[in-house]
Amino acid sequence: MLEKLPKEAQEWAEKLHWKERRYLLSLCHLLCAGSPELQAQFLDQYTADGLIAKIIQDYD
Repeated sequence: MLEKLPKEAQEWAEKLHWKERRYLLSLCHLLCAGSPELQAQFLDQYTADGLIAKIIQDYD
């Protein structure tokens, strides 16, 4: 499944330590268990929060 990711994302995922992999797997589990609407809402909010953090970081 990882081979379907962009090379940079694949390399990042393969380098994660076990503790970080557990967090990633937990997030995947939660996303898969949610309804499509809940998944979309989470991803929209998560992306928006990330963009705002990046803008603030670049501004500083």
